[in-house]
Amino acid sequence: MKPRIYWAPPYVAALIMGALSFPGLASALTLEQALSVAEQDAPSLHAQAANLVAARSAAIPAGELPDPKLKLGLQSVPIEGDARWQLEQEAMTMQMVGVMQDVPNRAKRRARVEAAQASVALANAQQTVERLGVRQATAEAWIASFAVEQKLSLFKQLYSENQLLSRAVQARIAGGSGQTADSVLPRQEAALLAEQEDELLRNQAVARAGLRRWIGELAGQPLTGDWPQWLAAVDNYQHNLNRHPALLAFDPMTREAEAKVHQAIAEKTPDWSWGIDYLRRGREYGDMVNLSVSFDLPLFTSSRQDPKIAAERARLAQIELSAKRPCACTTKS
Repeated sequence: MKPRIYWAPPYVAALIMGALSFPGLASALTLEQALSVAEQDAPSLHAQAANLVAARSAAIPAGELPDPKLKLGLQSVPIEGDARWQLEQEAMTMQMVGVMQDVPNRAKRRARVEAAQASVALANAQQTVERLGVRQATAEAWIASFAVEQKLSLFKQLYSENQLLSRAVQARIAGGSGQTADSVLPRQEAALLAEQEDELLRNQAVARAGLRRWIGELAGQPLTGDWPQWLAAVDNYQHNLNRHPALLAFDPMTREAEAKVHQAIAEKTPDWSWGIDYLRRGREYGDMVNLSVSFDLPLFTSSRQDPKIAAERARLAQIELSAKRPCACTTKS
């Protein structure tokens, strides 16, 4: 006898597939899952990733020369006489096409590269700090939600014990060993339990809202798992203080500020440029070529370059002092 094959209606298969694909119906949410989702979906982390890409892209041309310049022009065109506005009648009239290249001094280009590299390091540190901040906030929100739910799970037993107490009091009163006033105590405890439960439900809504900020609609799933067991190496606190998230950005910030100081100092070193021009004259005259070199003359440094140097040094000092200032993480007990 052949076994019968029963085909489920299409809507039943759709319901099964929907239940498997919908996260809220598939499984409960552990702490590690919440942390993983937050790291993947947090908008602030996407913003920091874009900032890092921008810093890396900006660092590529940091040490390059500026684009060359194309020069076009007319020279010594007569504006009076029989040859006015003629380009080939006068020996000194020339049509010019040329190229000019600005060359910033080497110290300035080196400082730009240093600043760009420091900007990349700073963006990388900021991304790390933001990732740690997202993980911390997500963990705090998950733990707060989990703690509230653990407390709420006890109320069924507490209400059951309260009912047992109420029946015991009623039995004592009926047996003559208790007083009528004793019946108030179970009702008072029941009212107190209801009040505490309402407060926990409000706390649960707040905690879930905080978790939803980092993981979206997945925050509506039930929570599961154990309390996190994070071992604290107290003996290494002082040695690892420079790795604290609040201090990670100071090193690249200092390097970036130092590079900007070097860049401001390099403004006192002259830049230069070179150019080559081809000069075309009339048919009966020979064409010409111009070669030229020009240099900047930083003659008024006291009112131009020196104030910029002082400003960048002040910013560097401010960053260094901020790095040395005790942070809140070292003062908390």
